[in-house]
Amino acid sequence: MTSFTHNKTYDVIVSQKFLTKDDKVLLIDDFLANGNAMKGLIEIVKMANAKLVGAGIVIEKGFQEGGAQLRAAGVHLESLAIVDDMDETTGKITFRKQ
Repeated sequence: MTSFTHNKTYDVIVSQKFLTKDDKVLLIDDFLANGNAMKGLIEIVKMANAKLVGAGIVIEKGFQEGGAQLRAAGVHLESLAIVDDMDETTGKITFRKQ
C-alpha cells in the first residue's frame, strides 16, 4: 500500500488463519486522502474471500478523490468529518455539512 501522508509504500501481510471466508470485516482508518491504503486493505479482504461490510474514517480529505472512488466502487464508507478545503494562508478549514 502507498501512504499519501508519508509518500511511502508499505507491505501489509495477514496470515490466512486470521482472515477467512467466514469473516465479516469493518475497516477503520484515521485519514483518507487518495484511498490507496484503504484500497490495499480491501484487496486483502477480497483475496481472503471475506466479506467487507464497510469502512470508517475519522477525517476524510474531501478535496481528494479517495472517498468518491471508494463510494463509486460500492464500499459503504462513513467519515466522522469531511474536510472540503484547507487554506494554508489563513488556517481556515471548511467542513462538509453532513
